[in-house]
Amino acid sequence: MSARRRQMAQLLALCLSEFFLLCAFSAHTGVADDSLFRGQSLSGGQTMVSRGGKFELGFFAPGSFDYPTNTWLPGAKLGYNKLTGQDWFLTSWRNPEDPSPGIFTQEMDPNGTGQLYLLRDRRHRYWASGIWTGEMFTAIPEMQLNHLFDFSHVANVNVNEFSYRVLNTSETDNLMLDFTGEMKRQKWDDETKQMLQFCSLPWDPCDVDGRCGPFGSCNNFTSPPCHCLQGFNSRSPNEWALGDYTGGCVRRTPLRCGERDGFLELPNTQLPASPVRTSTIGGREECRIACLRNCSCTAYAFHSNCSIWQGDLLDLKYLGSSDGAESGAIYVRVDASELADNDHKNRKKTAAIVVGAVSGVAAVAVVVLLLASRCRKGATVGASEGVRGPLIAFDYKLIRKATRGFSEKLGRGSFGSVFKGELPDSGAIAVKRLESVRQGEKQFRMEVSTIGTIHHVNLVRLRGFCCEGDKRLLVYDYMPMGSLDSVLFADGRETLDWKKGTGSRWGSREA
Repeated sequence: MSARRRQMAQLLALCLSEFFLLCAFSAHTGVADDSLFRGQSLSGGQTMVSRGGKFELGFFAPGSFDYPTNTWLPGAKLGYNKLTGQDWFLTSWRNPEDPSPGIFTQEMDPNGTGQLYLLRDRRHRYWASGIWTGEMFTAIPEMQLNHLFDFSHVANVNVNEFSYRVLNTSETDNLMLDFTGEMKRQKWDDETKQMLQFCSLPWDPCDVDGRCGPFGSCNNFTSPPCHCLQGFNSRSPNEWALGDYTGGCVRRTPLRCGERDGFLELPNTQLPASPVRTSTIGGREECRIACLRNCSCTAYAFHSNCSIWQGDLLDLKYLGSSDGAESGAIYVRVDASELADNDHKNRKKTAAIVVGAVSGVAAVAVVVLLLASRCRKGATVGASEGVRGPLIAFDYKLIRKATRGFSEKLGRGSFGSVFKGELPDSGAIAVKRLESVRQGEKQFRMEVSTIGTIHHVNLVRLRGFCCEGDKRLLVYDYMPMGSLDSVLFADGRETLDWKKGTGSRWGSREA
């Protein structure tokens, strides 16, 4: 028995020695054959490859990026090769901390129309750039004023592809497909040492297909834009904390099917796609009963006919009152207990509104008294000091009347149109009506916070603003001669002499 044990011990020792020898050999060859060593220099387009071929270090030309990830770099191409079948497209990250492929892509139209698409799951298109005209994409009119990029389009029997270059070579810019499904232009900022966002497409983040997931509602008037409906919780709180809402929401209380279910009303909501329409039902109450009797029905709406939805609800979007898309009230099926909770919250909310309204009235009364006291004292400031007083919050009805229903249009910019108006007590005005909700909101806040606080003889005066519901208006002094750029660049107009031109230039710099 002892001899047998000695044989087993010898065999075990032999196995262990071979194991450690193998590990040592593997470790030695791994370091020696697949490592990069210090002291080696690179220049130009050279690269350094490890002995095992697993690592490559160097400076890569943009044209070598045949497999782009989520960022479109200057010089890289998007499109496809007709001969090889290879295509180049962007793929979003899963979330800010997970670079694995997400659900959004930017691709070129495979039908050869020369436009770019944003897609979800490479199937559902939610944005198109419009046809390339040789200078701009038709759905991005802002490119007419583009002095940042120079786009190049190559279309022949072999390839159909786009690339671009940055005109200012001292800047670091790129285009990035965010995990939210938005295409963003970024620029490196030397002060903050990070990439800053300057614009995004589509303009409305709620236009991204499935942005808030099942039973999530998108509201571009709030930040963040996504929230779960009453009676629902986020499917993944961790993902929502990272800004990834595509997982959507799940019910807090399961449906029991029958009279114990109720309906949550969502007013001013864009209706989801693909309803089942029933023309034989003649009223909203009949439509409600039809949905209640169908255990597969998750929501209904009645607008001239009855529409019923089954399964998950996607792309619920709150709309402003002025939006022309198909909207109205949709009724989402929930357990009746969720409606009871909602009624309790509404009562508390109503009480809070009443208290707030009383406090607000008192505050307004105090402000009115202070202003009246100031007017009686005759406090004025000389015009030479350049102080124009505080901004005025105009009533929308007053501005609409002053512009005669926005009838006299002076021009149009990237974020809206400008109209001429007349205030009865202060003369002619120019009113900018911001039309793109999301970008208009940013422009609105930026102009109020900058131009509203800067007063100079060579800068147009911002008199005030209007912010009611989804309406955003900026009220300026009217300039009968137009803006300075119309004098500097338009043909056949009055030109400035040297004294006036240099005066305007130095005055603007002082401002």
